[in-house]
Amino acid sequence: MVEDIDRKNHDEPALFALLNAARLGGGTVLLTSRLPAGALDVKLPDLRSRLRAATAVELRAPDESLLVGVIMKVAADRQIELDPRVVEFALPRMERSFEAASDFVRRLDQASLAGKLRIGRSLAQRILEEMALETNRAS
Repeated sequence: MVEDIDRKNHDEPALFALLNAARLGGGTVLLTSRLPAGALDVKLPDLRSRLRAATAVELRAPDESLLVGVIMKVAADRQIELDPRVVEFALPRMERSFEAASDFVRRLDQASLAGKLRIGRSLAQRILEEMALETNRAS
């Protein structure tokens, strides 16, 4: 695996050799980039050709139904009965990532246990506000 081939100054001959070794040996190389292969500034023509011929997969943020499933699964794993209305309330107000979904449920659980509170909309709102504050501080 070679990460961020669009942002780091990689040794092009070494990267080309890696791709050839994987191809000849029946292996696989995972490359990550925020840019498509055709938009990469690659000087070595053979490497540019290999990158353009590679199978590309675009990863996007999870959609709403997937996030609902993730939240409900994480809640079930923690043995929390989560009202779907709490999830409906939270989704438009939270970051659309698996990490945020998991963090949201973890925080709900911890706050509920610590304060002996029912997990409802008001607790969800408090947790979401805390998460937003932390995100704003980190920016």
